[in-house]
Amino acid sequence: MNPEYNRSREENSGDRENHQNEEQWRLEEQRRNRRLEELSQGEPDPYAPGEAQQWHPEPERPGGSGDRLSPPDPRLNRRIQELREAEARLIRRMEELRQEEAHLTRRLESLRLEEEERRFAEVHRTAIVAKVQQAIYYLTGALGVLLLLRVLLRLFAANPENQFAGFIYELSKPFVVPFETLFGTPTFGQAAFEFNTVIAMGVYALLSWLVVRLIRLIWS
Repeated sequence: MNPEYNRSREENSGDRENHQNEEQWRLEEQRRNRRLEELSQGEPDPYAPGEAQQWHPEPERPGGSGDRLSPPDPRLNRRIQELREAEARLIRRMEELRQEEAHLTRRLESLRLEEEERRFAEVHRTAIVAKVQQAIYYLTGALGVLLLLRVLLRLFAANPENQFAGFIYELSKPFVVPFETLFGTPTFGQAAFEFNTVIAMGVYALLSWLVVRLIRLIWS
């Protein structure tokens, strides 16, 4: 290629680069000047390195509200104080309700224990009454059997010299004596029907039933 041509091209490209550099430097210079003008009006330069940044606030525009906080409203303060007092009252009321709930829980527990003790005492009393009734019925039944044996032995003319017959006669005699002369005793030879002993059996059975009813009334 032609050396002259190459040299002219390099010179032209160098001139263009110089021209671009000059344009960039001129634009940078203009921006810096504008920034200096802004700084002179009181605005801070956030891009200025190594320099103390001082900022002077702009004067408040007439009629503008500005950024200053207004003084607190007394009514708002009173309302906040009332809300705090109401909250404190609610807390105290909740504490009172908790205490009442605990007291009621303890009261219910004591009532439950008392109810269980009452039921246990009632069951125990009922068991005692039942045992007493059984004892009365058992004694009355034994007495009735004794008197019935006496009636049968006299009816069939049992030998009074016999040990068993003599034992029954002697053992049953105290229970028959109160009724011995109530009615006459019909006899058939050596045999006899002791109608008075039968009446004694009925009277003793009636007395035992009345005693049992009386015990039920007392213990109930």
